Amino acid sequence: MELYADGSIIRLLRCWTAAAGMIFCAVIGAAAGFFYIRLLYAVPPAAGAVLFFWWVYPPRYAAALHGAADSARLRAVTGVWTRREAAVPMTALRTFECWTLPFQRLCGVRTMVLRVAGGAAVRLLLPKNIAEELFDFLSEQSE
Repeated sequence: MELYADGSIIRLLRCWTAAAGMIFCAVIGAAAGFFYIRLLYAVPPAAGAVLFFWWVYPPRYAAALHGAADSARLRAVTGVWTRREAAVPMTALRTFECWTLPFQRLCGVRTMVLRVAGGAAVRLLLPKNIAEELFDFLSEQSE
């Protein structure tokens, strides 16, 4: 079974980036209104940085997320700036869960949390069909 990201994850990350950018620019505007009006000069560079991250980060995240699962182990590679590779033996996997936030449901994305022996967790942001397929696969392997 292959793990990969698709356009739904790009759409979700772009929405999160836009929302964070609006909040960030609003905070700068409020600080300018309360403290010092020249703080408004920081809004265009902040908006430019948000636009840069909106354009660059989501496709790179989707391209970086890949992995595979078989009866022996689950392997996942994530990360844009720092690459993280996790290989989890099926015997070390203790619990797994699949959950969504309301906004993730609208975009067709699920968060998969894998807890292993020792308490560490691997979090994967996956498309709905891949997450459900992985959940069913792990359920069969645990029985």
